[in-house]
Amino acid sequence: MTTINGSPATISTLIPGITPQVDVHREVFGFEKTFLDGYASIGLRAPVVEQPGGGDFGMSDFGDLTVVSKFALWLDRASGDVFSVGLVVTAPTGPSINTFAGDIHSTLLQPYLGFAFARGGFYVQGFSSVVIPTDSQDVALFFNDLGTGYQAYCGTTDKFISSIGPAIEVHVTTPVNHRDVSAPIQVPDLVVLTQGVHVGFYNNSTLTLGLAEPVTGPRPFDLEAFAQFNLRFLRRPLSE
Repeated sequence: MTTINGSPATISTLIPGITPQVDVHREVFGFEKTFLDGYASIGLRAPVVEQPGGGDFGMSDFGDLTVVSKFALWLDRASGDVFSVGLVVTAPTGPSINTFAGDIHSTLLQPYLGFAFARGGFYVQGFSSVVIPTDSQDVALFFNDLGTGYQAYCGTTDKFISSIGPAIEVHVTTPVNHRDVSAPIQVPDLVVLTQGVHVGFYNNSTLTLGLAEPVTGPRPFDLEAFAQFNLRFLRRPLSE
């Protein structure tokens, strides 16, 4: 333990030939409810994080709750094309970030705009957002995301597997401030490439499997594998 500008800090020494490796598991549970005839929605995401290991290396905790709101400024119901705006609010319900400047745990405000367009089985979608922390010591981030995919198989909705669609996505993270090495929290410029496949079941659920890998350095992680299951509760028409 030492001090930097009068504040305590931990200095780590790397031993050549030994690279520490940590596996982190995260489960996110959430729901989303539409209103205004499907032009708007609000959702909640609750993450749980586990880090296997003994002693100080092991960890299990509840993460930060996130509320996601969306509003479609333009929506073509026939094609599914949409241009939307929204706000993501992440509350500091999980553990704080320990830094030499003290514990930092901001509320995060993330306004965004997004779009999706589809033609002939192909689609392209993306979003841009800015993460604004309430603590000035935390880092503000600029996110840009662009993805495309193709519906390779499209069956009827009465079949167990009703659709299969491979997809690829590029996500760019750009820190807006605190880019110097003396900042309490540092986030590198990062480009992550994600590849996966969407598998539809009947007409109300989708399973997504994918792999994400940083393609620029420094790499904060080696590889991320994920599985996501969405179940839609369809509104049934009232009988006459």
